[in-house]
Amino acid sequence: MSSSNPIDSSQQMESQPIPMDPEEVPEAKPVRKVPSYKLFAELNGHRKPISVVRFSPNGQLLASGSVDKYFRIWRTEGEIEEKAVVKAHVAGLNDIGWTYDSCFLATCSDDQTAKIFDVSTHKRKLTLKGHKDYIISVAFNAYGNMVLTGSYDNTARLWDVRDGRCIRELQGHKEPLSAASFNHDGTLICTSSHDGFVNLWDTTSGKCAKTVLGNHDDTAGISCGFSKFSPNGRYIMASKQDSNIYLIDIKKDKIVKRYTGHKNEQFCLFADFSVTSGSYIVCGSEDGKIYIWDLQQGEIVQVVDNPSPLVIGSVNCHPSKNVIVSSAIGVEDQVVRIWHSEA
Repeated sequence: MSSSNPIDSSQQMESQPIPMDPEEVPEAKPVRKVPSYKLFAELNGHRKPISVVRFSPNGQLLASGSVDKYFRIWRTEGEIEEKAVVKAHVAGLNDIGWTYDSCFLATCSDDQTAKIFDVSTHKRKLTLKGHKDYIISVAFNAYGNMVLTGSYDNTARLWDVRDGRCIRELQGHKEPLSAASFNHDGTLICTSSHDGFVNLWDTTSGKCAKTVLGNHDDTAGISCGFSKFSPNGRYIMASKQDSNIYLIDIKKDKIVKRYTGHKNEQFCLFADFSVTSGSYIVCGSEDGKIYIWDLQQGEIVQVVDNPSPLVIGSVNCHPSKNVIVSSAIGVEDQVVRIWHSEA
């Protein structure tokens, strides 16, 4: 596995399947199979609740981060095998981000730092310092030369991975951030916050381009627990603590779909797009289940029962297979679970 610096990882990215435009649904659709996810494997090792689970972009590895201050890397191709156990921080981990070449990962923590690690050696390459409160979100841009962090200090920051310098501080939210992410080519940034707003930022200037949710709609004032761009960059998915997930058309500044049926009133729950066999939205729930919606129709196509009744805080979809990984919030369940579907 390559150990080149992230700044040099600007090779051509693999093309990713993208969801169909939810407003361009054909009138007559062929009958297709719906997901049927079943428990495939349980991975043990963490000693405290698991905060985040993330597949690598090449699909060969899985990283999990925990309140126990460690991240673990698992090989998922062939027989599942634990590859590394790394104590990354002096406080619990909140998020993990991968470079597109899967050679580096970044972690962030309640200790107010983010760190970059070489996946092949498991060695720390860089520590990013500057936030004044918990860092809850971390992501690389498309070329691996910038890292984006979101914090409880109400700001997001852009960092140069060559020297750990803070390039820009994005100010505008009035309450702690819940998520921060790049679009597919790194030109735009999306942030969400407990102030109820989802903002779109220009990466180059660091200026807020517009507010796409929470400003002039019926979701104003409702805490937003998560947000991310769709794979094609045309939409933003945002989950609010009103038990709704919203799909927003960026150009039209319009909510085009709402996904309901799960429970989300208290926690920040990770959600994801599944585009390997059809187009779906996947999210955990405070009722201890995983919900899967048809992206275009907005209807629930499967509810996955977790062995424990605890809140499903993190889910992530494999980039090329019908596989979901999940983790729960709670001391009684410190297990990473992998789910497979034939359809």
